[in-house]
Amino acid sequence: MQTLLQARATRFLQKWLQRIPIVRTMIEYLSAVNVAADDGSNLHRLSYEAWQNRFLLARIRLAFGLGLLISWSFAVLDLGRSILRQQILGWDDVAAKLATLIGLLGFWYLSDTRWGARHLRVLFLGFLLSLQVIPETIQVCLSPTLPYRVPPSLFGWAFGFFAQATLVPVRWPLHVLSQVLSLVHSFGLREFLGTAIRSSPIQSRFGLLLELFWICLVCDLSVYLYERLQRAEFNARTKLSEAYGQVEAAEAKYRSIFENAVEGIYQSTVSGQFTSMNPALARIFGYESPEEAIATIKDISALYVEPYRRQQFQAALMADGQVVGFESRICRADGTTTWIAENARAIYNRRGLLMGYEGTVGDVNARKVAEVEVRRALEAERDLSQMKSQFVSMTSHEFRTPLTTILASAEALEHYGERWGPDKSRSYLQRIQNMVHHLTELLESVLILGQADAGRLKFQPTWLDLEQFCAGLVEEMSLNLRQDQTISFQTVDRPAVGRLLELDEKLLRHILSNLLSNALKYSPEGGTVRLRLVYGAETVKLSVQDRGIGIPSADLDRLFESFHRAGNVGTIPGTGLGLTIVQRSIALHGGQIHVTSIEGEGTTFTVTLPTRNAKPLPRAIDLTAASNPPAADLSEPPN
Repeated sequence: MQTLLQARATRFLQKWLQRIPIVRTMIEYLSAVNVAADDGSNLHRLSYEAWQNRFLLARIRLAFGLGLLISWSFAVLDLGRSILRQQILGWDDVAAKLATLIGLLGFWYLSDTRWGARHLRVLFLGFLLSLQVIPETIQVCLSPTLPYRVPPSLFGWAFGFFAQATLVPVRWPLHVLSQVLSLVHSFGLREFLGTAIRSSPIQSRFGLLLELFWICLVCDLSVYLYERLQRAEFNARTKLSEAYGQVEAAEAKYRSIFENAVEGIYQSTVSGQFTSMNPALARIFGYESPEEAIATIKDISALYVEPYRRQQFQAALMADGQVVGFESRICRADGTTTWIAENARAIYNRRGLLMGYEGTVGDVNARKVAEVEVRRALEAERDLSQMKSQFVSMTSHEFRTPLTTILASAEALEHYGERWGPDKSRSYLQRIQNMVHHLTELLESVLILGQADAGRLKFQPTWLDLEQFCAGLVEEMSLNLRQDQTISFQTVDRPAVGRLLELDEKLLRHILSNLLSNALKYSPEGGTVRLRLVYGAETVKLSVQDRGIGIPSADLDRLFESFHRAGNVGTIPGTGLGLTIVQRSIALHGGQIHVTSIEGEGTTFTVTLPTRNAKPLPRAIDLTAASNPPAADLSEPPN
């Protein structure tokens, strides 16, 4: 508590003293002349001698300034004594003090010139010259008494030596030279005037010299030690400055690598917050700067599309200490997603505690997209290969059987036609015609599918009376029915005024003819195939229902694949192309097809087509829906 109070009192006193202008000026001045090795200069560009010269110049100016203040103080003291005590000042004292002031002022002025900066040794010797040599010489020469009565200026000697040692503690050889010149001058001048120099009547010159010797030795030794300390400090500071420079260069180097790396680099806490990241990672996450990303992303696990990926990432790090190529899909700032690959390692302190994670992040979205495209291409190639295989299998069966029938019938007609009657020959000709029609339909189906795959199957709508079209198609297909088969056509929710719809008649024929023919073909026990036309506000629905063998549930997903046939068709002929053509034709209309089927009970196909445009019939047509359209009036609703 007492230490805290003392510290607070000291800070308060310092602040209060610094508010006084003269104290503040003195502190600033002393800070300027206190040239140290760590003053912020580039020490690796500055030699010790250059720094020492700068230090010497600053301290010489300080010494001259203090010398002027001291000399002025003694001058004022002598003036006050002469006035108060009415004592007459001697010319020798006045001249000595005046010479001291002039000498100090002159050398102080020279220290601020280029000449003074180049002759620091002269300035250094001039300090003791102004304080001791010049005043003593004038005083001895102008003294009205005998020279031996003028006591030596021990204060001048001691002050000069100690002032140089404390204020300008550099280059101890200069101190020795200054001391030798001062003593030679003093003792030589006294000897030249024929007087023995003593500090008192009872003290010998040897005793005075011994006192001065020890003063000089202490001063020189302190300067020598201080200079060695300064050199050691300068060398240490120089090495430290070089080390700082190397650290700054290394930091700049690695900062450049960090900032300009193509891959994202980061550090994060265990709890899931980023502590640092580079601009590349911020761009991967969709942010303008790392600062924005760090401030926005509060939980790293929220970045992953699959939240469990963060737990898997941490589990891998805990198990192996690092992860390599950890791929995940993340959400970017704009809501889009992208794929990343992480390489990371766990960071532990000296006690083995987990502190966080660091690693790199690469954007691999382009590669993942390319992989998906390659996979799709491989699947497409596999499907194409399978399709080719199925096509070869289908053609080998579907083409070979009709061609064999045609060839056999033609050979029979060739060899036995003259002996057969007209009826039998006509039956063989009809068989040939039927097989040719079958082959023509097969080739037409293949061509239509090829056009659809190549994008050449076009949607070319025309105005069409759908109800009349369906009735005509039913009538057409009813001509080739077996005796145990019928087709029922029914219209539901017919509008009061007939409408023409904008549909592609050719594609619509492909749709209904394939659905009706399949319904008839896969109903071996006969029965009624129902075709229903349901009008809606914006769509029309066409449903074809049969009571045939049905479709196994395992085949429903592949029902519209080319050349695919259900597993329960047995020996019923077929190419596996009809439903594929139906689907492509419906897609060109922008419609949909839905299938419901129970194996052994029957199948219902529902086709929904949009009615983009409609217009009334140009004339009234009286049609009545009935179970057998060719003999029924379809203008009225069914009973």
